[in-house]
Amino acid sequence: MGKSLAALAATTCLILAGCLSVLPEQAVPNALYRLDAITVNDDLTRNVVVREPTSVRVFGGLGMVVEGRDGGLRLIENVEWAGRLTRLMQKGLVDALSGAGEGVAVTELSGVPGDLEVSWHIADMTIIGDAAVCDLDLTVLDGRTREPLAVGAVRESVGLDADSSAGRAQALSSVGSACVETAAAFVASVTE
Repeated sequence: MGKSLAALAATTCLILAGCLSVLPEQAVPNALYRLDAITVNDDLTRNVVVREPTSVRVFGGLGMVVEGRDGGLRLIENVEWAGRLTRLMQKGLVDALSGAGEGVAVTELSGVPGDLEVSWHIADMTIIGDAAVCDLDLTVLDGRTREPLAVGAVRESVGLDADSSAGRAQALSSVGSACVETAAAFVASVTE
């Protein structure tokens, strides 16, 4: 009985070892990208809660996206965002609104109530042709009643310096920062 148990154990190990070797190797990006440095807005006069933006899954994750000639969206090989794009954009807007103004910007996770609340959507964050494009839809709500006070759209575009994965990633980082800075100016204008 001891020999058959040992043989069964040895056979099981060989089968499991064979199964593990057929799994595809996971692709690892060559580089991770954040948003470019963001210029701080000093015009915020009221406290604002910045919610994490919504988006379709392809724009909200780690992947960086290019639109092909056929109109299909594809992930850019060998590069990724350094975190979920929705969280990077949220943090970027909080940072952009954290200037010398009287108001304070926080995320909804802080639990701090705000005079205003920013609800927003990433409609596009893609390389299209020779440019990186960012489209945001924003709604500024009353923090207490949640009644919409202002609705706006941000559209930014940055040209590609190089048609490589790294060049595309850098253009997306730049256009993301430009979008966040314009969104911060819009939110601050509502607080005046």
